Amino acid sequence: CDMVIIGGGICGLLAARQCRDMGLSYTLIEREKRLGGNWHTKANDHSFLQVREQLEAFASDNAVTSNSLLSTEAVDVTQMAADRFLVNCKSLVTGEESVMETAFLCVTCGILGDQWTAEERGVEVGQGYRGKLTQAGRHLGMDSLAGTVDLAGKRVVVMGSGSFAIEAAEAAARQNAQHITIVSRPRYRWVLPFSRQFILAAVAFAPLVPWRLKMRAVEWYLRKFFYGPCGIDHWLPRGAPADMDYSGQSNDGYFRLTHEGRLTCIVDRVVKLDAEGARLASRKILPCDLFVVAAGCKYNLQPPFLASLGLGFHDLHSYAFLGRNPRIGTASDFVFAFVPAGPLKQLEMFFHSVQCCRAGKEAEVARALEPTALPHHTEGPMKGGRMAGSYTWFQTRSPWSPLNLPIEVGMGFLSILL
Repeated sequence: CDMVIIGGGICGLLAARQCRDMGLSYTLIEREKRLGGNWHTKANDHSFLQVREQLEAFASDNAVTSNSLLSTEAVDVTQMAADRFLVNCKSLVTGEESVMETAFLCVTCGILGDQWTAEERGVEVGQGYRGKLTQAGRHLGMDSLAGTVDLAGKRVVVMGSGSFAIEAAEAAARQNAQHITIVSRPRYRWVLPFSRQFILAAVAFAPLVPWRLKMRAVEWYLRKFFYGPCGIDHWLPRGAPADMDYSGQSNDGYFRLTHEGRLTCIVDRVVKLDAEGARLASRKILPCDLFVVAAGCKYNLQPPFLASLGLGFHDLHSYAFLGRNPRIGTASDFVFAFVPAGPLKQLEMFFHSVQCCRAGKEAEVARALEPTALPHHTEGPMKGGRMAGSYTWFQTRSPWSPLNLPIEVGMGFLSILL
């Protein structure tokens, strides 16, 4: 076939549709039994964000399913010629192995691996702990216990403060939990009320107003009408604007549940689970009948099937290619911090390269590719998170950037003249 797509998540489905639109033959390889990627493997059935059905409808409408090998794992990829690759596959159902030959390779398996466990995040689980322990996301085909068991009269402790954490808290509340406590590291990420997201966006992008002043206005509004009345002022991000993470959540759950007195948010660290409950670094003990681990997912920057090619996501070039090879493209949401249009722009660049290669301009594209390595998101200039203002396109809206006020003033005068 013309292209092999490895990974059947959102990016894989978009790549498949692009192949269809360009008249390219393709095969999509997905190790799970359903398409959808993380929305199939990690999203709970009780989640309010039900995307799986939409993704499956998209796959059906674009005839992706008929061109897919499900429950199939890509084992190895080798390059047999400058313009040909061999993809070795194995069925996870029958164990049967097969080989496909392709001219282009699109890697859309993403970088998210398994969810971190409590032990891996430094929590000692003592033998005397009598409660239950569960992951916040779907794990081994099972939904989180936070949304599947009766929690009447139970005390729930959630470790983490991301999207899965608040989803677990909301699920526990619907299951009649007596009280829920979220324990988190110091905050650097905004949590915005979903019901006010468009108001805040309008303020943040108000023209002819310095970025710092707009951020101060947003913070005052949130503190005055949401964080303050709910008693979670300490939940506001701390630090310089450049160190904050702008991949903030938009959710009313934090504010609704804390205002109702059903949720407590603590900035601390869980160190041990024992007979008395969850012990924190501050020596405080929280009664705990259900401990929910919402500590994020591990990163897999080196997919095993790319070993023979000597490639991985650390070999990212021009944000859309693996290595200096215009025939090996990639797309994943981990580049949102660097490419404003995210995976759509990655796929656009890669499929433009496909057209160039088919037109005999492969060498020109290869010369244009440049290394764009992604540094670790907790080190060096990335200490503020993968979307910190000091190195993303949000920098254009910072007061010390030459691309902020002058551009806005110029745009304002231009609009008046026109």
